[in-house]
Amino acid sequence: MASRQHNAQFHKSKTLDNKYMLGDEIGKGAYGRVYKGLDLENGDFVAIKQVSLENIPQEDLNIIMQEIDLLKVSLDVFFIMQKLSQLDLIRHLAP
Repeated sequence: MASRQHNAQFHKSKTLDNKYMLGDEIGKGAYGRVYKGLDLENGDFVAIKQVSLENIPQEDLNIIMQEIDLLKVSLDVFFIMQKLSQLDLIRHLAP
């Protein structure tokens, strides 16, 4: 788990769904920008990608949506593996 103490600037006025606090821009691409974020529930650092959907051809929108779906599945698998790992650790520590 990431520590809450870090040098990045977080903008208290910029929160997303009262779940994430938006930090400094850490990158940008063809369709948007990536910001450092702070998960307000657990203090973990996250990457938040802001995508501008204006003037993007439908074909490119489809690709972006596929990327989002893939990331959702990847995160689900990650969290499942993380939980299984925690259960395995508990099993080894139990008397």
